[in-house]
Amino acid sequence: MALVQLLYTSKISGKIGMADLTQIKDAAANHNPPLGISGMLCFGEGYFLQVLEGDAVIVNKHYQRISADPRHTDLVLLDYSHITKRNFHN
Repeated sequence: MALVQLLYTSKISGKIGMADLTQIKDAAANHNPPLGISGMLCFGEGYFLQVLEGDAVIVNKHYQRISADPRHTDLVLLDYSHITKRNFHN
């Protein structure tokens, strides 16, 4: 298994309310661990910043899904690195 860390930022498309943010957070908390994805998600000033860690194939597919999510625009891949151990364990 090739372990990678992916860091991206994206801009919110339109207005996102607290309920939307809670839904995104809960979806990540429920779907990422069973896929072996760990990381963090930050939101502020109309932008998301997220780190994804896990198997390269799974992380790449997950990032493609995020790229297709209409709530995200202007995605910028800030870093993509092969790593030997995780920095985030959740």
